[in-house]
Amino acid sequence: INIATVMYNTALIHMKNGDLGTAESCFDLSMECFDLEVEQRKLNETKNFASNVLVFADLFNNIGCIQYRDGNITKAKESFTKALVIGNNVLRQTRGNCKNRILQGYKHVGTIYYNIGVVNAGLGLKDKVMVPLEYSLELQKVALGESHPDIAVVQHSIGMVFVGIGQCDDAMNAFLESLRIVRFVYGNDDYQVAKTLFHLGKIHEMKGEYDEALNA
Repeated sequence: INIATVMYNTALIHMKNGDLGTAESCFDLSMECFDLEVEQRKLNETKNFASNVLVFADLFNNIGCIQYRDGNITKAKESFTKALVIGNNVLRQTRGNCKNRILQGYKHVGTIYYNIGVVNAGLGLKDKVMVPLEYSLELQKVALGESHPDIAVVQHSIGMVFVGIGQCDDAMNAFLESLRIVRFVYGNDDYQVAKTLFHLGKIHEMKGEYDEALNA
């Protein structure tokens, strides 16, 4: 674990300096060292490392976010995919562990699924957007509850996907659920509320419901 930790900290330094390529290589080496160490231990001992491994999933997820923001969408998907593999392995390891650790895993993996959905949309893979978003919604609801702001974000994205494929009723349901949450969290005068109402108005317009569109 010591070598894995050294490589991990080295990767963090390169990441802060903007050298993502070197950071990713260090993350890979750190994971290899960690895996070698874990293989030498019994299963009941390796469970103690699940929360530590989850950090690696977060790091690859963070790299993917930076790559996506910089326009490197293909590289971002590779990073998110690595994060997802690690995160799913953690979920398998944490079965039978304490509830908080399991919920933490659900939250992290749910976020990764969301990012994969967004990246697939950016790559024009329309048929591969909805499933990751639905997985994200399912996992994050378990981890965060029904009325967390992150749930509103996922619902909003799902609504946008439905708009893109012309399923207005499904889009409206998603936006209404997002609206319920943002009103509950932020109140009626928040920008998120206004944005969601705008999209609801556009859906009414698409359906020819012009009075409802004006009221939205």
